[in-house]
Formats: sequence, structure tokens, C-alpha cells
Amino acid sequence: MSEELIQESNPIDVLKALRSPISQIDDIVYMGNRAGAQDLRILKSTEIKRILQIQSWDVPPLFPNDFIYHCIVIGDLPDNDISRHIPDALRFIADAIKANQKVFVHCDAGASRSGSIVIAYLMGRLGISFDEGLKLARKGRACVWPNPGFVSQLKQLSPSQLSQYFF
Repeated sequence: MSEELIQESNPIDVLKALRSPISQIDDIVYMGNRAGAQDLRILKSTEIKRILQIQSWDVPPLFPNDFIYHCIVIGDLPDNDISRHIPDALRFIADAIKANQKVFVHCDAGASRSGSIVIAYLMGRLGISFDEGLKLARKGRACVWPNPGFVSQLKQLSPSQLSQYFF
């Protein structure tokens, strides 16, 4: 990760974001932590219709009658392959865009796994680089911080490769 992007992170903003259950990234995508995924009131008030759940273990959806779920099971470890989950995750988000529905992307802390998927989404939808995607994701949620293995995998993906899911 470039030094410039690391230095841009204000520690106070990062801590506030880690405590925030849900953060808005754009008009369709929200991201956050497990507490956000458990707060039906917040999810309903933001008009979320779909939840992309990324957990270390297979956790059944909490509100299956209220939301459409896509669940990914992957630990937040640098040697895990998050890139294999990106196509299905981006298809899920693209389906939400077509249906004009908001998506909540979450993992435990709302920083690494969900951040990686959101960065891939931004790269593909906007045709931007990893560094630009990271910067934009952090504008919406300052604690976005993919682990080094996920960063390496994301940097191997091109925006044009990811854009196929949106155009």
C-alpha cells in the first residue's frame, strides 16, 4: 500500500468509523460491521434491501425475511483468496443496481474483507485504480484497511476486468 494513502488516514476518523455500524459509500453501497448487520432499525431506516455478509464462519442470515442475502465465508488472513469471491459479490451488487436497491456490505469490523469487496466494486463501476478505489472507500468509511494479502490480490485486478459486472 502506498505510504501516501497510509499517511492520509486520520487515527481519530479511523476509530470513529470502526465504532460506526454503517457508513455510506455511494448511492447504492453501504458498508459496516457486524453490529450494523444486527441492527434492523438502522438497516430499514437506510432502505437497505440486500446484505452481502462476509464472515470467517458460516453464519445464517439474521433477517432472511427482510433482506436478500449473499454470504461469503472467508477469514481475514493474508493468505486467503478473496479474489475468488469477487465475481459473485460484484454480480450481487450489480443485481442490486439493476433493481435500484441498496446493499449493505459487512464483515466483523467493516475494514478488511468488506473493504476489499467495496474497493473492487469501486474499481469496476468507476473504472479506477486500486489506490483511487481505496481513497474513495475511505472517504465513506475511514477504517477501510484490507490486509496485505487482499491488497496484493486487488492490485492484480484491472478496472476493465471488474467493469464487466456493471456494463
